[in-house]
Amino acid sequence: MTRSWGASGVIQLPMYVLPEATKKHIARQIRSKHQETHDLTPFFEAIETSVQIYRAHKTFAENSRPGAVRSNLNRAMSAALALNQALDDLDANSALILQEVGGDTRQIQNNDLPKLITAVTAALDSANQYPAAGRLPAHQDAELALNVAKAVAQHLSKTPTATEDGLYESVLAIALKAASGKEVSSVHRIAQKGLEAMRLEDES
Repeated sequence: MTRSWGASGVIQLPMYVLPEATKKHIARQIRSKHQETHDLTPFFEAIETSVQIYRAHKTFAENSRPGAVRSNLNRAMSAALALNQALDDLDANSALILQEVGGDTRQIQNNDLPKLITAVTAALDSANQYPAAGRLPAHQDAELALNVAKAVAQHLSKTPTATEDGLYESVLAIALKAASGKEVSSVHRIAQKGLEAMRLEDES
């Protein structure tokens, strides 16, 4: 059975600051929807964070491949087996010195190292169920939509709705262009995904 390939792990967020022109564009959109624009600093900061998360996840999706995961786990297995063999090959004096500074290292080797090798073996079995090639699916669009929806609700006190040319979709289009560096024709479907994710979060 082939497993779906998804992102995991810790991702470092890249720095990003909204250009002044983009801030003004967002402010104009907010005013055009009859919203107050007294202090948008917290809102802009939330959008900047959303863009940072988008770019970090996009980079992770582009660079992390199933083959690399299998290769890393195979190297870990080789290193663990080599360590086990090297410990077995120690001469008596080397083994004595190791035990003097490390305690009962023989017990560690006999009990803990096999557990580690077993875990790496299981991880390899799991990784071998991933596709032979390919990369992570891109989920960053939907996550950006979710984060922008939260920002609209929290900082503009406006319930985000998937309305074409509405406040939420207008801001989302600007944020997506800032994040991807590409022109955006429509964000309606992405906006719907973001609102669905927000609804599921609220229900959990």
